[in-house]
Amino acid sequence: MKRSLKEFLRYHVKAKDGPEGKIRDFLFDEESWVVRYIDSDFGKWFSSNRILVPQVYIDEPEWEKKIFPIRL
Repeated sequence: MKRSLKEFLRYHVKAKDGPEGKIRDFLFDEESWVVRYIDSDFGKWFSSNRILVPQVYIDEPEWEKKIFPIRL
């Protein structure tokens, strides 16, 4: 199913141990047009605030809750 990346900017990412952040942007492979990283803002949880989450750690989104669970 195709979805707009702009729609996902309202979604959150949630780690297994609880920290939750907001999706800020996406980095994708220019040749294959596949999202490789999610640029996430975790606020005070990390010193740099924004974290690049590799695509391999992203689980199936919870569409109704607007959450991307991540295995980190």
